[in-house]
Amino acid sequence: MIKNKKAYVYCISLCMAPGVVILHAQQQTPTLQIAHGTPPVPTSTTVKIVQGNIVAQNVEAVVNAANESLRGGGGVCGALFNAAGWQQLQNECNQFPLHKQGVRCSTGDAVVTSSCGLKKQGIQFIIHAVGPDCRVIKDTRKQKKLLARAYTKSLEKAAALSLKSIAFPFISSAIFACPPDLASTTALEAVRDFIAHHPQSSLKEIRFVLFSEKDYKLFQTKKSEIFV
Repeated sequence: MIKNKKAYVYCISLCMAPGVVILHAQQQTPTLQIAHGTPPVPTSTTVKIVQGNIVAQNVEAVVNAANESLRGGGGVCGALFNAAGWQQLQNECNQFPLHKQGVRCSTGDAVVTSSCGLKKQGIQFIIHAVGPDCRVIKDTRKQKKLLARAYTKSLEKAAALSLKSIAFPFISSAIFACPPDLASTTALEAVRDFIAHHPQSSLKEIRFVLFSEKDYKLFQTKKSEIFV
């Protein structure tokens, strides 16, 4: 484990035994056993946890905690819209058709727009991921399933664009009122499983950006439990 103030970076080596993840120092070459009897495949994806502002990250794509209508809102969504240029980004979001009343992107899915005004700082894309609104969806199994899918879809979109780095906020944790314990565990498990099943993905860094000290410490704790 490499510790640098408020950033924890892990080079990850995973095997297909359920829940088994081995952490290595960065100078080692992590490998992934993708199937029984198959030679190990090198993987160099790192997972990083930082405390800070999602719009200030030096990554190729940032993820927006979006709503189904893809309209600018509050929290992380509002911060990204403000930084990117509200009307320009809203115009791009409005290009996605309404496939039912008020819905441009279903819960558990993700879509991609350009980063508009964020391009000047090196961010190329905004991936709009819709997590479950837990004020409405009360079943915890459904909450977890939809939230995991939102993370996975975002990673798939980034990989399809051959991106090397992506930054996630704490999806569904604020306005959508998902329990922090469930939301953080689901987020980290979704990333772990994506890396396990996509060892040769273009993604080299997957970053979680937490605004509050409380959420930052929660992710540190959960990561130590999940990536063991």
